[in-house]
Amino acid sequence: MTTQTSYDSGLDKFNRVGKGTNIFFHLIFIILALLCVVPIVVVLSISLSSEASIRETGYQLLPTTFSAEAYNYIVKQGSMIIRALGVSVFVTVIGTLIGVLLTTTMGYALSRPQFKLKGLLTWIVFIPMVFNGGLVSSYY
Repeated sequence: MTTQTSYDSGLDKFNRVGKGTNIFFHLIFIILALLCVVPIVVVLSISLSSEASIRETGYQLLPTTFSAEAYNYIVKQGSMIIRALGVSVFVTVIGTLIGVLLTTTMGYALSRPQFKLKGLLTWIVFIPMVFNGGLVSSYY
């Protein structure tokens, strides 16, 4: 004697996808994957093409003339790239630390019931959350 599980109770027909629907979903996901992968392949192809080849034939999926000029240029500019990366990391780390510090101190101050400016500061924080900078320019 076999017992029926909840999956075998007749509701499993709602969990099945038809063959046509499955093919349709596969096509959609293949198209979406190509939309994500093809631009990366084109940029890689452009980086491996010579400048003269791009001027003559334009952008192509497969380069006609291979060249490493772009990568040689990047290697020559290594110190500038490292410096730019350092500036980006510095701004990210310091900006995050300052943002967390200011947010936590404001949150602590607003959590105190006896704080006299609680209502005003709550509105000063709330208004920019509702009306962001993108809306202001559309009013003019």
